[in-house]
Amino acid sequence: MADRRNARNAIADAEFDLVSARTRLQKIRDVAHEYQAAAPRLEERVKTAIGEVVATAIDPLLVETEALKRQLDANYAVLRFLSTATPAFNEAGRRASLALPSWRPGEPLPGRLDHPATAPWRAALEGLANDADTPLPR
Repeated sequence: MADRRNARNAIADAEFDLVSARTRLQKIRDVAHEYQAAAPRLEERVKTAIGEVVATAIDPLLVETEALKRQLDANYAVLRFLSTATPAFNEAGRRASLALPSWRPGEPLPGRLDHPATAPWRAALEGLANDADTPLPR
């Protein structure tokens, strides 16, 4: 009789453990479901945070880009000026002309001859007319 009682107790304990395990398993599944449901929102928050960090690089890069554009515009102006100051059929003058961006009528001419960057070169050309040792600007 004691064996039957022990067996019934063991069965009752096992059933209780099984119900407890199923309850814990359901809680784990619920939590996993909550995490799965939250994952897209969390991923979006991470992407947004990354985007905010990356965005801090934009303004300095824009400043640098604008400076480079101004430098490129100045270089184009000097190239145009020098290409017009070289003799016809001069290879370097031809390369300078080819390096200039294409231009369409009605658009501003890239590398205007009156650009401030051409002033030192104008002065050098005038100086060279009087003194062959006049240094070229750089």
